[in-house]
Amino acid sequence: MRRHVLVPWSHLVWLLCWAAADASSLFEHDAVLDVELRGPLGETLRDATERAERPFVLAVDGRELDVKVRVRGKSRVVTCRFPPLRLSFGRPVDTVFAGQGKLKLVTHCQKAAAFELNVLEEYAAYRLLALLTPAALRVRLLRVSYVDTSRPGHALERFALVLEPEQDLAQRLGGRLVARDGVVLSQLDREQIASVFVAQYLIGNSDYSLVTADGAKSCCHNGILVEIDGRLHYVPYDLDRTRLVNPTYARPQIERGRRARGRRYVGYCMDDLDLAAAIARVRDAREQVFAEIRAVEAMSGRELERAARFLEGFFREAEDPAQLQARFEKSCLD
Repeated sequence: MRRHVLVPWSHLVWLLCWAAADASSLFEHDAVLDVELRGPLGETLRDATERAERPFVLAVDGRELDVKVRVRGKSRVVTCRFPPLRLSFGRPVDTVFAGQGKLKLVTHCQKAAAFELNVLEEYAAYRLLALLTPAALRVRLLRVSYVDTSRPGHALERFALVLEPEQDLAQRLGGRLVARDGVVLSQLDREQIASVFVAQYLIGNSDYSLVTADGAKSCCHNGILVEIDGRLHYVPYDLDRTRLVNPTYARPQIERGRRARGRRYVGYCMDDLDLAAAIARVRDAREQVFAEIRAVEAMSGRELERAARFLEGFFREAEDPAQLQARFEKSCLD
């Protein structure tokens, strides 16, 4: 005889609340989310070697969540006094963070106001990639009040952003995360990768590749691979060194005897038809691109103007697609 498991009413209500909170996913809303992160902040930020997890409290919407926090990242750990963090949640609760396990937090790097602007610009860069290709990480902008419990009375408020977990991205796209030593063009979804290459050019990103980076075990540099219906999709991350963001710590590289200060195509050499279609898709999304930039309300008029001027440079180039493709051919990777 089949036995029926009786669930206490209070527990059932908790489950229903959790399901409702999880359904309204953290990444399905655009409004800035105000949170407070309270714990041994100074000790955590100084721990760039061992990167031990330390107990914190995350306050959001009148609720307090127990989280563990540690330093993460590679290059920003070296250059930033306030490096990126990783948040590890306990059991899900009925808040906007319900269903989350581990989240990457992109922080402001240094105290100067310009670095907080860089967070907003990187947020805009992620939003543009998501606009131009569906295989892109979602992000949520936070206004974080950092409270260092080891220094009474010391608090700091800055913008930050959290990234959609990679496994959640793969599940949302109906695919799976995969690891490869390297990737050839024939393995990739040509429409998606062409859109990625052109979108990266739009935001001025040359800090990525589809080969295994130094010290890494698998492909790719500043990106992950998701297999969908037998084709690989490259999904970029770490957009801080794009020309759209242009932080002071991203020193211009010396290339071909001159400083590379503008855009440079570093994608694969592709069929002209694939690139032409991708250029047309981005060019046709011009109004949506500028709408995404204007939607970052925390950016001032002057900051928006700088971002708009930079993006406008791409659309001027795209007025002559043949010439733009010829420029791509000069630096593309076989």
